Amino acid sequence: MTARVQEAPKTCVAQVREALDRIEALNGDINACVEVLSERSLEQARVADQQLEDGRTRRPLKGVPIVVKVNIDVAGSLSTASMPGFADWRPETTAPVVTKLIEAGAIVVAK
Repeated sequence: MTARVQEAPKTCVAQVREALDRIEALNGDINACVEVLSERSLEQARVADQQLEDGRTRRPLKGVPIVVKVNIDVAGSLSTASMPGFADWRPETTAPVVTKLIEAGAIVVAK
């Protein structure tokens, strides 16, 4: 029987940084992300880590980085739907589907 060493869970900041680093490494070649929300997502990750440190209940997706398709609204971020007419569109509200993910603890790192 092989023994497995269990690693300590990554912090929310570490998970988000890992996702941002991967986007930075690959996005130039594949051009998948219209906007990367680095500062915003890292701040949300810091808050999430602090909440966990303070003993708050862990939400199911706490600190999990996600990328949201560009035609789904996230308040303050580009929602271009890949159409020139919406090139600068930044909605004031977030789509309900994304709101549910955020409420579960997910962190939007890019669109």
